[in-house]
Amino acid sequence: MYQVAAKNNGVARQRALPRKSAERGDSRMALWLMALAILSSSILCVWSRAKVTAIGYEISQETRRLRNQTELNEQLRAEMAMLKAPGRLEPIAKEELGLGPPKNGQIVFMR
Repeated sequence: MYQVAAKNNGVARQRALPRKSAERGDSRMALWLMALAILSSSILCVWSRAKVTAIGYEISQETRRLRNQTELNEQLRAEMAMLKAPGRLEPIAKEELGLGPPKNGQIVFMR
């Protein structure tokens, strides 16, 4: 706050009034609140970056796991196709199971 002093030679001079203790307390409170806000936002920023990094690692691990499972699936499909191949099944049916072409009375037609 300023108080206007008496005019000297037609020029008004201002002089500062001493601050009241309540005003000093208010400015300290505002300073503390501002410091708390800056500290809180800094902590939030660091936490969010750490969370983003952790989620990035999880995504990387899951991508690697998906790639491995896809490769295994392709290998199993190739093995299944090989095991189901008629050229492989026919000798097994004849030699190990004793199967052959059906005889005349073994075929039944249904309407």
